[in-house]
Amino acid sequence: MQDLQGTFLEGVGTVGALLGATPDSAVYELDNEALDNGAAIKFRADTGAPDGDLSLDHPNLIRLRATGSCILHGVSLRYVVMERADETLAGVLAERRLPESDARELLDPTLAALGYLHRNGYAHTALRPSNVMACGDQLKLSSDRVVRAPSRTLQQEDIHALGELLSTALDAGAGDPYRRIIQRCLDPDPEKRWTVDRIEAEINPPAAVPEPLQAATPRPEPPPPPPNRPATRTLALGAAAMVLLLGVIAAFRTGTHPEAPTPAAATITAPAPATPKPAAASVTPEPKSDGNWAVVVATYGARTAAEKRAQSVSRKFPRFRAEVFEARAARTLHLVVIGRNLSEDEAAALRKRAIASGLPRATYVRRFPG
Repeated sequence: MQDLQGTFLEGVGTVGALLGATPDSAVYELDNEALDNGAAIKFRADTGAPDGDLSLDHPNLIRLRATGSCILHGVSLRYVVMERADETLAGVLAERRLPESDARELLDPTLAALGYLHRNGYAHTALRPSNVMACGDQLKLSSDRVVRAPSRTLQQEDIHALGELLSTALDAGAGDPYRRIIQRCLDPDPEKRWTVDRIEAEINPPAAVPEPLQAATPRPEPPPPPPNRPATRTLALGAAAMVLLLGVIAAFRTGTHPEAPTPAAATITAPAPATPKPAAASVTPEPKSDGNWAVVVATYGARTAAEKRAQSVSRKFPRFRAEVFEARAARTLHLVVIGRNLSEDEAAALRKRAIASGLPRATYVRRFPG
């Protein structure tokens, strides 16, 4: 396809720099002042294939803004104006595969988008790394190849494509449940492949229901003291009961049972003043971490995109100093963080303040090896 940079389309805008291309399509930046959040335009040969559905609305799907046709340099083309992505999974995988610790960051939003499509009678039809994109702090799937699914066949093909995506993206050392999910998605029999709901149940098993606590048996009220007994006897009986109770507690603590109390002597005297118990020693909770925790706002495969996002966060939220951090175990992933070298408690508190100030709810804390 001929380079279209600089081409002006009436009512659409000026075609900008090339973002990516395949043998049958090309994606460019689009200069349109009305689209202040940034947009891209995708061109492909006019083959009659559908352009996607403008009514689709989900936070994990690229938003389509307009579709149309044109003739450029004597070639009939279809175009789709869409939300512009910062990075694709294909760009990240060109450098490295994802560790198991990042699997949920890929799988959760992908399942959310597929679940939305399948429940509403659609199929994605083009689930592959180049169509898994990062837009700011969110992972999204392309939506220009989404079609109506008259039967489950196309949706089952989506599940097979999901298995291939996970098999390609995850490190070979990833274990269950991801290995099991991949096997079920790639089952040769489409009817035996798991659905989106079944996969979500696999990674989010129901919490175990705790056994009900048995109600404590109430102690019987002590009988009233006999009338006309001297006060010294009442005090002595109370002291004897206390000694017996303390003996029971001590016996349970040491794993033995107390001996039966010896009957009181006939002559009873007032007890000596009780020795006050020493105050319990205060226990200082141990810190939850070793100071290697960070608060992560977003993750990028390209450092330039991460630096751009860090600058944007710092401008919008000046109280949080955003920076780009490369974890020692993930040199090719560039993380936008607002805190490093924190304890777990400090990181959790900083995340809470950040979200309350307007940073994305997807902001998370993570421990990195020192």
